[in-house]
Amino acid sequence: MSNTLETFEHLVRHRTPGEMLPFLLALGKSDLVPMRQRTLSLEKELQDSSETTGQPDQTRSQLTPQRAHLLFLAGLATYSAKEARRLNPWTGHEMALPEGWPAQGEVPPFLAIIRQFRPAWLGEWLLRRTRDSSWGVPQYSPLRELLAAGLVPYAPWLTAQSVAILPTHCNWRRNHVPGGDIPDFDQLILADVRADEILLRRDLPLLLDFDTIADSSSAYSEREERSVASGGLPHYLLTLICSSKSNFKQGSQLFTSFTVGPRGISA
Repeated sequence: MSNTLETFEHLVRHRTPGEMLPFLLALGKSDLVPMRQRTLSLEKELQDSSETTGQPDQTRSQLTPQRAHLLFLAGLATYSAKEARRLNPWTGHEMALPEGWPAQGEVPPFLAIIRQFRPAWLGEWLLRRTRDSSWGVPQYSPLRELLAAGLVPYAPWLTAQSVAILPTHCNWRRNHVPGGDIPDFDQLILADVRADEILLRRDLPLLLDFDTIADSSSAYSEREERSVASGGLPHYLLTLICSSKSNFKQGSQLFTSFTVGPRGISA
């Protein structure tokens, strides 16, 4: 076990998520408690220590964002419900592939670890993080993956919060495009919505049932500084939701919940 703990500390201090992931996935049941204890103690050691930045008279905490993320992954694999209360990772990207991850077809480290270790506290943790801060709202697609895999129970309130920030997450696609502008971006978003029957019929109407940040979530064109929806998105969603008579009243109510802000139409 001492070799395992030494390897873990070396990975945290000097390596990447791509190198940490196979190490964590190879842990056995007998490793979990010692690893849990070392994760907690190493986090405190790094928090309480400083290192030079390479600039004269400048230091920084040894708990860098990179190391904090690796400790977060270790916590996912080893923490009980009690320790999980201290997990505070959410910047909105933890379920996505890290920058520089080699293959777009690979499973994000978050999901790979959750699928293997299946922590019973995950659903409650997601709810607590979302209640604590809008930054804690999980992305909609990974949340659906967790639900489909039986890793979390269906929670209408949590799902509504995740649906509400869908337009904002659409903006992340522009991060990988030179200039940040995607031609016909609104049509790409609408095509995704149209193709997702569960989103349309089950989850999107939840915005009528719960308070969310939907009125401040929007997707826009970087180059033109305008809403990519430009009037089309709310009308399109209205058409889709109202496509059956049973959904007409619901769709009409949803349409009236969309607002026009200084940058265009938001959802």
